[in-house]
Amino acid sequence: MDDNMFENDEREYIDEDAIIDNSIVVDYSQRPKNSRKNNKMGRKNNKTILIVVISIIAAMLIIGLIFLGIYNNGLSPVSKKGEGKDIKLLVEKGDTVKGIAKLLKEKGAIKDENIFNLYTKITGKSSFKQGRYKFNTENDVKTIVEKLVKGDVNKEEIKLQLLEGKTMTDLAEVVEKVTVNTKEQFLNKMKDKEYIKKLSEKYWFIDYDTVTNKDIYYPLEGYLFPDTYIFDNKEVGIETIIDTMLKHTEKKLVDYKNITDKKKLTIHEVLTLASIIELEAGTSKTKSEEKTLTDREIVAKIFMNRINKKMSLRKWCYNILCIWSKDVRKRFKTKRNPNI
Repeated sequence: MDDNMFENDEREYIDEDAIIDNSIVVDYSQRPKNSRKNNKMGRKNNKTILIVVISIIAAMLIIGLIFLGIYNNGLSPVSKKGEGKDIKLLVEKGDTVKGIAKLLKEKGAIKDENIFNLYTKITGKSSFKQGRYKFNTENDVKTIVEKLVKGDVNKEEIKLQLLEGKTMTDLAEVVEKVTVNTKEQFLNKMKDKEYIKKLSEKYWFIDYDTVTNKDIYYPLEGYLFPDTYIFDNKEVGIETIIDTMLKHTEKKLVDYKNITDKKKLTIHEVLTLASIIELEAGTSKTKSEEKTLTDREIVAKIFMNRINKKMSLRKWCYNILCIWSKDVRKRFKTKRNPNI
């Protein structure tokens, strides 16, 4: 009985051992397969992530290099060395960086206005000084910005001033003083009917038949608005001077277009009347600005009343159109109006 028990115990022991062994074999035969599969998948995922990261970095680098190339190209000069041309730019009070960039692009001084704006933001150089500048298409954006910040304006520019109440002869003397043109050249141009004809075709307020009337010695007398004009240098031509002044006159007259129609006056009559008022009221060093303005208003009303009553203004018109220089006054006194 003891032997049987022993045998049974041994079998049980062997069976348990077998079971244990079988369980061990089964468990470990499955685990390595799953582990290897998981490892392979993990390595594959890591490689994918690495490739994606590298691709993103590479794409960013490529985009950065492309942008850098575009940026540097936008900063570079428009023209090659030796092929540049001068560009003039007027910077006025209130002009913005974007506005200036647009003008520079339109004039062909820079390649890209957006790159110009970006450069000023990056460098912080956006406080530009007003004035007249002269650039060259060989200048890069850095040079242009430096000039604008420093206020490195065109030092060759000249100022031509026509004061209120001054005549064409007075203007001719100023032109001779500040430019290479002579007084005679200027006055001869002012009597050139072919030139006046071209101007009448260009400017709506110049009526050729009216301004070339035999009673008018200088056709454009009163048409050149009194102001201070700035030109690039003393080499400026007479036609450029006149054209600049007439453009300024045109800007001033636009607002009076409707008034002239309402009052049934021509532009020539308005300009003549303005000259008469200036002569009659004038400006005096002893008068205040307010009093002078009042005097002009009074004189204007007097003459408008005369016009409304269809009274003649011939005497005053002669006085204005004869230009008050001694030689012209003498000519009119002997030939046309002995009462002057």
